[in-house]
Amino acid sequence: MSEPRKPRKASWRELPPTEMAAYTDSELVVDQVNGVSAVKHAHLQVLHEQACGLRREFKTFRIGWVPREWNLEADQLVRDALAAVP
Repeated sequence: MSEPRKPRKASWRELPPTEMAAYTDSELVVDQVNGVSAVKHAHLQVLHEQACGLRREFKTFRIGWVPREWNLEADQLVRDALAAVP
């Protein structure tokens, strides 16, 4: 399998509101969102259904996998945001 191409940094302002591109370091999540793998846990099925509903609101939707080491900054942003939640 070839090395995935590292996406360029883009702000959400660069895409029209009808287009969505998302990247994650979870191959399972990519496969689940794309309908390749099943969501087995009930509490995640609810979130999956919500995500798929939101997906249908976009004219174009892409989700792709990136290696974990490319996602370190995003992981830290999530940890910071979760730490700020009371």
